[in-house]
Amino acid sequence: EGRLKFDVIGQSKLGRRLVCLKYLNPNSKGTVVVLSRQHPPEVTGYRAMQFFMDELLHHELSDAFFDRYNLLIYPCINPDGVDHGHWRHSAGGVDLNRDWGEYLQTEVKQVVKDIYKETSTAPVILGIDFHSTYRDVFYTNDTITSYDYVKEDWFSYMEKTINNYEVNEKSSAIKRPVSKSWFYAAFGAQGITYEVGDNTIDSLIELKGRASARGILMSLTKSR
Repeated sequence: EGRLKFDVIGQSKLGRRLVCLKYLNPNSKGTVVVLSRQHPPEVTGYRAMQFFMDELLHHELSDAFFDRYNLLIYPCINPDGVDHGHWRHSAGGVDLNRDWGEYLQTEVKQVVKDIYKETSTAPVILGIDFHSTYRDVFYTNDTITSYDYVKEDWFSYMEKTINNYEVNEKSSAIKRPVSKSWFYAAFGAQGITYEVGDNTIDSLIELKGRASARGILMSLTKSR
């Protein structure tokens, strides 16, 4: 994709590359961050991220989106765990999605450092972390932000455009050091954990991933 710059931001504990795909515009007013593969076997979430990103980059509203916002994509935060077949942990023996507080693991520490570096003039407004679990669910924070309209527009669009679909949203207090809580704590941003069912078929993963991207594009390019 010609818009994006490929950047190696550091190394994992075992020396594998940590990468980010970036779109940076000095005139942008905010940044959207996408994370994936903190938990190695969560492949359906990774697939959803791929379809989501393809739609975000190639929709008719993409130009309008990139005129206003930056984009940071960290597609594989736990490359050691992926290559070694770990269930949830990194090579450091830690669940990376429980380290977004003290940053004890090198992978999370370097991703956080890079996000801060690239958002000094365009703070994060939305952070989405793709995962898999036993069923489709969106985990959100129960704290009100200035960007709640994005979530509301997004979920409403999905329910209007996907037949017989109802968003399964589960909100919780900001307690555990997970990425969705970090996005709020660090930036006052909307943080969402996008969970895809382990057994969700690929056509539904694509349908929901692309609809999610369209809902966000329509929300963020809308005149307000």
